[in-house]
Amino acid sequence: MLLLMAALYVSPVQKYLRVQRELAQQHALVQRLEADHQRLTERVSALRKRPAIVQCARQRGWVFPGETTLIVTGLPAADDRGC
Repeated sequence: MLLLMAALYVSPVQKYLRVQRELAQQHALVQRLEADHQRLTERVSALRKRPAIVQCARQRGWVFPGETTLIVTGLPAADDRGC
């Protein structure tokens, strides 16, 4: 009888532990996505201001009308600033 009682509890306990693991994984994913969302929201806010737009355009080699473009070679590769 004791063996039957133990057998009836094994499956629900296993399921509970599996659900707890999945819940922890989903919670970690939500935390990461919330951090990404916050970072992107701040970036969008910054890109609504002219200095940030100009800086991003300059990093991509854009120039204002009437400016002369100069090409400099031999420099190390620049990292992407997320513009």
